[in-house]
Amino acid sequence: GSKWWQTSDNPWQTLACCMEITEAIRSPNPSEFISHLPVHQDGSCNGLQHYAALGRDQAGAESVNLCSFNHPKDVYSDICELVEKERQKDAENDIVVAQKLEGFVKRKVIKQTIMTTVYGVTKYGAKHQILKQLKDLPSFDQDFLWAACIYLTDKTFYCLNEMFTAARDIQVRIICIIITVILVSHH
Repeated sequence: GSKWWQTSDNPWQTLACCMEITEAIRSPNPSEFISHLPVHQDGSCNGLQHYAALGRDQAGAESVNLCSFNHPKDVYSDICELVEKERQKDAENDIVVAQKLEGFVKRKVIKQTIMTTVYGVTKYGAKHQILKQLKDLPSFDQDFLWAACIYLTDKTFYCLNEMFTAARDIQVRIICIIITVILVSHH
């Protein structure tokens, strides 16, 4: 065939799924076909789900699907929208890196940083996560790559802290407890 499956994000998983569906259709009774295809189910930014629950943060809980809605929420897109609004303001104020990032503040670019913030990613690590994503965009001005990484890291952290104040407060409290335990255990 046309090998269209090779263009998917996970081509071998796509091919395996197609083969399983073909087997089901060709079986004597497709409605009774027992599939052995693993079904992946992902949470909605699991780390933030835990913090939203710990902090009884209603807004945070809603954004990571701990509350029922007619349609699922996407915290990565929500944060991306906030980052884009910040970028637009800065671009209007003639901040060059913000202007260069027009059209490049995408969910995929900042998703890993959002996801790993709750696990303690530093700004240094986040810059490299964003760098990896921006390098893969051939139309992005490579002369502004590092400046864009620094800018997007700062804006992503800022927007996360604005949206998840309870999560940030809990993280700070946990860090203080850990430091206290370490200091006390050395005496």
